Amino acid sequence: MHRNKTVWVLGLFLALLSCKNSKKEPQEAPKTEIDKPLALSGHYVTDGYEKRNEGYDWVGVMVSELDPDNLEIKVRSRADQKRPTCTFDATVTKVNDSTYQTQIESKPVLFQFSDNSLAISAKNQEDSGLLNFYCSGGASFAGTYEKINAPPMKVKLTPRSSAKC
Repeated sequence: MHRNKTVWVLGLFLALLSCKNSKKEPQEAPKTEIDKPLALSGHYVTDGYEKRNEGYDWVGVMVSELDPDNLEIKVRSRADQKRPTCTFDATVTKVNDSTYQTQIESKPVLFQFSDNSLAISAKNQEDSGLLNFYCSGGASFAGTYEKINAPPMKVKLTPRSSAKC
């Protein structure tokens, strides 16, 4: 009888184990990709770059990261078939993840990045004329530039203009 009791207790124990509440752990929500910071370094060009072989004028902007809060900006116009018309160099400081700023004559100039473009403008509309000084013929380097995957063809890095930012 002792043996039957042992078998019965063992059976009851196994039955309880097998009927254990199979409560599943809550599943974690799928991990989403954290917003990646914009890749700002690279080459940006005006829309005339696509038609450069037809003689269209274009301007390129070279952006290099100096440190987490500063970028080096070099604006150059085409110099392969014409005398360069725009030259501007500056170190710009981070305002937020997509906006950088420099000063020209104590007036703020903004460099606003998106996934594939760069927009350059004076912070205040009335200061827009400051961006004309660096281009001949009254042109301005203000505007929107599209990012390209390779360095623009035949850009000569002309000497830095005498005006320093």
